Amino acid sequence: MTLPLDEPLPLPWSIDSYGFIRISGTRITIDLLFAYFEADYSPEYLIEQFPTLKPADVYLVKAFYLLHPEESREHLRLVREEYARLRAKIEAELGTGEETNRKVLERAASGAAGPVAQELARKELALREQEAVAPVSRRRGA
Repeated sequence: MTLPLDEPLPLPWSIDSYGFIRISGTRITIDLLFAYFEADYSPEYLIEQFPTLKPADVYLVKAFYLLHPEESREHLRLVREEYARLRAKIEAELGTGEETNRKVLERAASGAAGPVAQELARKELALREQEAVAPVSRRRGA
């Protein structure tokens, strides 16, 4: 038996209907793996953290990242710019994450949600109010 050295390796990703490049059979985007590789995480770590990833796919993406470093970093830069733009747009419309969370809780507490969600939202708002006025030492249990 001879090794199939002339057989091209399959790329383990596809572009979804929204234009995201995802690892085939998962919801994990290629830019997520690029970001981990950029931060010097090992393929073994990613396989451990993301059980839906096949080891061969992670190593193929790592090989692509190493063979095409400029293109991979440029793709990651563009994705990060787009995420930052979208985040700024959302925060301009809804406020920061904490502000948005508070608005959602206030809406749920006012009766816009079912009775269970309403009660949970009221309790969460009361707890946040207590934490806001409690001294730091009491909040940490000291």
